[in-house]
Amino acid sequence: MNLRFLLLILTVTILFSSVFGKVSAQDTRAVVDISNVDSQIMKRITLPAATPIIFSMDKTLATDKREKIEGEKRDKRKERFTNRGEIFYMSVVDDVSIDGAIIIPRGSRGVGEILSVTGRGGFGKSGKIEVKLNFVEVRGKRYEMEGAHLQKGKGQGNLAAAGVILAGPVAGIFIKGEEADIPAGTRLTFRTKDDIILESDEIGQ
Repeated sequence: MNLRFLLLILTVTILFSSVFGKVSAQDTRAVVDISNVDSQIMKRITLPAATPIIFSMDKTLATDKREKIEGEKRDKRKERFTNRGEIFYMSVVDDVSIDGAIIIPRGSRGVGEILSVTGRGGFGKSGKIEVKLNFVEVRGKRYEMEGAHLQKGKGQGNLAAAGVILAGPVAGIFIKGEEADIPAGTRLTFRTKDDIILESDEIGQ
């Protein structure tokens, strides 16, 4: 009788330990999983829309006409140095960071487009060139940018008006303003169009 009682107690003890041991292990795994999720959320960083970023021009854009050179041959017919619709490139001047995490590294390439080009003309009219930045490339991704820049040459309107008064309307035709240009190295500021959200494994790479 005593032996049967001892066996019964032993069996109940084993079953009890087995059931509660499994529950405890499952609870522990659940806690670990939730901890990992919370850790990932904490490492997500957002660069807000409309954040200003300074870019530098990679090459000169200008409104004047220049001789076209192909190989060793020079075509005496002059073509506009910069034309509407052309693509140009810029580079980010400084790292864009939040709390020490680099969101947009220095040197990232910006891709822009020439919106309009107007050469200088008579009566003191100056040249004009308008550009916009379409997007910036970061770690293989493209982030849209906003903003445009209008560059004007120095006009000669007052001089042309004086010439018309002194020598007649024909004189104003020969008085022209200056061509416009945006030299290489010129710094321009554009803004991010949307929020830029980076996960933990993308930050600072």
